Amino acid sequence: MKYLEPFEPTVLERSVRSVEDRIQADLRDIAMRTLICAALTAPVLVFVWSPIRNRPVKPYATASMVLSTAAVIVGYPLYRSSISLIWYLREIDLGLLASVSILSAYAFSAVAYAFEMADRKFGDTLFETVTLLITLIFMGRTIQVLTRRLACSMLKGLTNLQPKTAGLLEKGAEHERVIDIR
Repeated sequence: MKYLEPFEPTVLERSVRSVEDRIQADLRDIAMRTLICAALTAPVLVFVWSPIRNRPVKPYATASMVLSTAAVIVGYPLYRSSISLIWYLREIDLGLLASVSILSAYAFSAVAYAFEMADRKFGDTLFETVTLLITLIFMGRTIQVLTRRLACSMLKGLTNLQPKTAGLLEKGAEHERVIDIR
């Protein structure tokens, strides 16, 4: 420490607040996306799973197409993170599997919807699968961010237990000097 005294070193304050702010912003973003996707998913599930007989198919299919397209747009961060991981780190993760599943189910459903509108049966649409996958993934990410916030607050509590200063008794000195523990 004596060697640094001519340079007058200072210890900067910890910036725990920025980490907490970032976690809170992530939580707001993910929770909002989860709520939007859940609101988009509920009608699609009702359209597909309701036991309505002799219902007109085209209006329900069109509404499902519009709602699932909105859910796919809201789910953009899922695909962006998977593509970025492959592009920059050359790694494949579970998010890529989810992204491929969502986008392939959406593409198949869009093609099946187009055939259905042309009165040619190609296959059943999977719009409920698309919206449900996106919603469940965002629910999982919301729980993940909540857990991260809880862990951060627990670690902050532990660091508050740490003493802020220490006494330094140098060789030949009569009194100890109080210094910042960092």
